[in-house]
Amino acid sequence: MRQDTERHSKDFLRGTSANNYISKVSRKETKDMDKYFCNPCGYTYDPAVGDPEHGIAPGTAFEDIPDDWVCPNCGIDKSMFQRCIDNYN
Repeated sequence: MRQDTERHSKDFLRGTSANNYISKVSRKETKDMDKYFCNPCGYTYDPAVGDPEHGIAPGTAFEDIPDDWVCPNCGIDKSMFQRCIDNYN
């Protein structure tokens, strides 16, 4: 896991609320991270937002999400996600 992601995860797990934490994650830190979408349901994972309800802190790249993570909308596994194409998803 990258150092910046580890730092974000530790800060997030200390109890910082998701809304406050999202504002602390700079766009510069996440601009090079790709968004991914779930093929079956269309959910889009945005690294700037993460998936706080399921333990994924804002600033976490999709590649750094544990393999056992599933889509929060439909429950399909991570392998069914595809990288978003700019200006398409």
